[in-house]
Amino acid sequence: MSSAPHNPDRTEERLDRLERDVGQIRIDLAALKARLDVEFPALRRELSHFATKAELAELRADMARNFRRMQAWMIGTTVTLIGAMAAITATAVAVPRYAA
Repeated sequence: MSSAPHNPDRTEERLDRLERDVGQIRIDLAALKARLDVEFPALRRELSHFATKAELAELRADMARNFRRMQAWMIGTTVTLIGAMAAITATAVAVPRYAA
């Protein structure tokens, strides 16, 4: 706190300046509100194309689940193809060849 003596004239000046500043703040705030009412819908449309953290987490989980499914499908397909090739090879070896 200041140790200067109380000066009623100085207090009155400060109060007048604060009232003017508050008036200007209200004007500025009203202008910002009006601009926000105009700009916010456009900004909201632009931001609607971006994903939220929750949406990204859900996407990651879906991708991991689908990757595991794809791995299982590929392993199953590979085993099936190897089995089919083994069966074809075994059949080809077992069939007697006739001399022409």
